[in-house]
Amino acid sequence: MEHSPKVLIKSIQKRLHEGLNQEKNKSYTSRVNNLLSFKRVISNFAPKMKEAVFSDLGRSHFLTDFTEIGSIDEVIDYFLKNLKSFMSDQPRDISAMMAPSKAYVKQEPFGLTLILGSWNFPYATTFHPMIAAIAAGNVVCIKPSEMGPKSSSVMKEIIDALDQNVFSCIEGGPEVAIAVLDERWDLIVFTGSADKGKLVAAAAAKYLTPTLLELGGKNPVIIDKDADLDNAAKRIVQGRFLNAGQLCIAPDMAFVHSSRIDEFLDKVRKTITEFYGPNPKLSKDYSRIVNDMHTKRIASMLENHGGTVICGGEIDFKEKYIAPTVILNPRKDVPVGCQEIFGPVLVVFPFNNIEECIEIINSREKSLALYYFGSNKKNMDLLINKTSSGNITWNDCVMHCTIYDLPFGGVGNSGHSKMFGEEGFKAMSHAKSVLERGTNNRFPASVRFPPYTEDKQKTFNKLKWWMNFSLRSAKSNMKKAAVIAVIGFLAYNGYLNPVISKVIEVKNIITTFTSGK
Repeated sequence: MEHSPKVLIKSIQKRLHEGLNQEKNKSYTSRVNNLLSFKRVISNFAPKMKEAVFSDLGRSHFLTDFTEIGSIDEVIDYFLKNLKSFMSDQPRDISAMMAPSKAYVKQEPFGLTLILGSWNFPYATTFHPMIAAIAAGNVVCIKPSEMGPKSSSVMKEIIDALDQNVFSCIEGGPEVAIAVLDERWDLIVFTGSADKGKLVAAAAAKYLTPTLLELGGKNPVIIDKDADLDNAAKRIVQGRFLNAGQLCIAPDMAFVHSSRIDEFLDKVRKTITEFYGPNPKLSKDYSRIVNDMHTKRIASMLENHGGTVICGGEIDFKEKYIAPTVILNPRKDVPVGCQEIFGPVLVVFPFNNIEECIEIINSREKSLALYYFGSNKKNMDLLINKTSSGNITWNDCVMHCTIYDLPFGGVGNSGHSKMFGEEGFKAMSHAKSVLERGTNNRFPASVRFPPYTEDKQKTFNKLKWWMNFSLRSAKSNMKKAAVIAVIGFLAYNGYLNPVISKVIEVKNIITTFTSGK
């Protein structure tokens, strides 16, 4: 007998609460063991995972290994290496008026964490945040995207092979997503479109549940007049057409210096042929669009755009195939020119001055990524300081997500909070402030208590003046004073004379050399 989604979700939450109460993922040892158990299961299921993605997206086994399965191992290893440090209490400074005291921040788990994955990179978008959540001591329920049914089924098998008081998985379509968001969670993590992210945030607001939203945007790439075009073409073509363009950090619109635009377009055409052959439809390295709906959505963007199709444009609806397409100068007010494409289409615009690019970028929603190709550090600095995006990369595309010590995530419409790095661990944790104090209430602590007399006010003002420093600065100053005292003692007793003589000798040699005598 099948249970309704609500009954099933309640059952999952009950099991996870038991895991929390039994502290099955709280200690350092239990977190390490859970991460290692997950790593072993992933290793066993790797062949099945690759076959599932090939069925859902037509993506090659190599690319799934390269972009997802291998990265899962690397993310686990990163957290295992850094977990003790991330879990350790972080001392904080206190004023001398509060001494003797101890202040620190303790990272504690939120608790029940719901992770809503995406279909484009199903394992990465679901398991990467899950790994961080487990490392941070939470218990987790994942809900894979129903748009990748084979991948979702494999993820359910993987999670079912683990401790069900710590890991859980629920499958289903929109009705399950609605039902699961109607329940109370301690943290919700979502990867997907900005529109769906707003719905998740609205559902989370019901219980004031914190959220981590990894969304998307129309990521710009700038190719400056001094760029290495061979490098730019290779890396932009790979980043744009990887997974048939279904990648939230893919470069979406290219601004190319007008003096190099013909050369750039020629190299892009040649690179597409080099990567995927004269007919990309026959290439085992070129993926398919996830379903009919998205094929039609992207195809509609290729109509009435007002630009020039440089290459591509071919569509096979039956095979969910859209050729790698490059469009020069489409109108900026049509969908392909102003919306995230999330498909194998690169739009290209000429520019003459970097300020033009900055003005266009700042007139739009903040993107998840921004890329710059060129050797002009001044222009790169302008982009860093005058624009806002989740990430900015110089002379490459998409590879920042492979550096797990860098926080990953958006800003504004492209998301909030972070995955990866210590920031990712902290995003999955509650930073609890802790203050430990002694029991002395004698002077000077007694000035805090009534009655507040005029004499007590004067005493308090004097104490503030005399004790206007922190314990951290006091310790630092004491270290400096100790060093100065040691140096003074050595100098007074003549122990430093040989050193001073040698310094003077070297100084005289340098002076003689520089004067040319």
